[in-house]
Amino acid sequence: MLKLAILIKPNFKIKNLCYSTKKKFKIKYGKQKYLDHFPHVTILTINVKNNFINNIDEIVKEIKIYKKIPINFSSFNYFPQDPITGLNTIYLKVNKNKKLKLLQNNILKLLNKYKSNNNLDKNKFNFNSTQFKNLIKFGYPFVNKEFHPHLTICSLENKYFKDIFI
Repeated sequence: MLKLAILIKPNFKIKNLCYSTKKKFKIKYGKQKYLDHFPHVTILTINVKNNFINNIDEIVKEIKIYKKIPINFSSFNYFPQDPITGLNTIYLKVNKNKKLKLLQNNILKLLNKYKSNNNLDKNKFNFNSTQFKNLIKFGYPFVNKEFHPHLTICSLENKYFKDIFI
């Protein structure tokens, strides 16, 4: 089994904004989850069977169709009690974009025959029922109405979160 991630790197200006914001959080709050991750918008992460590697060209071909997706950012926000970390995940919001959703859906359709449902542990994360159904159906929980494209800054421990958003 392989883990596949489809990510979009932001432009230079947004990348620098993310890095400078991450740096401020690291100085003020120390090591927090995701602070060391490079800035990106996650389209999907999925476990795929090993034979996927032999057919990667069809995915690359689909991605190239969407090469010039305009991505605009609006504001900082947070996911309260993020189902992955259990913390409050601070992010830079991507404005609604039909092409991003279409890209995600088309890639997930192509990957369906390769997805591996190994390691699907309902208790490992705190997914809501729709997210868990998406995980079973697509191999990724954040699809359709659950897809909120963003650039993660960090998942902040609750004791620090009150400093920022109260």
